[in-house]
Amino acid sequence: LFYGSGKSHGASDADSDAGGGVGSLVIERELIGNTDEIISAAFLPMPEIEAGGGAGAAAGAGAGSGEKTSSARPSALAVATNSALLRVFDPSTMACTAALSGHSGAILSLDAATGPKGEALVMTGSRDHTVRLWDLTPAAAAVAAGRAGRGGAATTAGARCIAVGMGHVGAVAAVALAKRNGAPLAISGGADKVARVWDIAAALRAFAAASLEAFAAAGVDPDDDDDVT
Repeated sequence: LFYGSGKSHGASDADSDAGGGVGSLVIERELIGNTDEIISAAFLPMPEIEAGGGAGAAAGAGAGSGEKTSSARPSALAVATNSALLRVFDPSTMACTAALSGHSGAILSLDAATGPKGEALVMTGSRDHTVRLWDLTPAAAAVAAGRAGRGGAATTAGARCIAVGMGHVGAVAAVALAKRNGAPLAISGGADKVARVWDIAAALRAFAAASLEAFAAAGVDPDDDDDVT
């Protein structure tokens, strides 16, 4: 269900006042067809896209090559169902555009935030007693540019898990991403009655270093567009 503020069709002032002066939420759109319960969901940060990078993708795109603009499409939606898969949906079509594996138990909680380099980061907590940090930037950009799901079936869409947090001895039912002194961090809690704070900045640095080592081993310059496609 998508909700907005305001008065529903046919609602009277008396209906609005019935809540003791509390505003009402109005259902703007109802989406049915799920075959499993939806446990958690979060909109991904809206990525910047290259003007002209996707047909009709950018609103108010300039003619200059390389100019960046925000998308007119709604941001991608990360969804956790009663499954170990982390799914990404395009809210315009509600098609599942990416399905990422990694957890060995159902995902119970998730949160999304913008990373230090503009990444679309997602933290998930699971019945498998772990938390995972995901970089969903490629999946979010594909939805924003209108390129998601062209093949029909959901894929990883270039998104990936970049870190795993272990330490909980019970299901992880709550996660939250935040910033401290400008650096990203996360907190998790669950059935073991313990809240844990995770150093996301260190995980991002370690992942970046490992990626550079992999490029170097392959003899590829990650900043050279002719080498990286």
